[in-house]
Amino acid sequence: MKLMKIKTNCLKNMDLYLVLEENVVMLLEI
Repeated sequence: MKLMKIKTNCLKNMDLYLVLEENVVMLLEI
């Protein structure tokens, strides 16, 4: 149970990281 919670948190963080990365790439392209 605890492991699953940690796993979902990691996935959420990865999603956030990917979104941030996309934004940074877009900013650099301007």
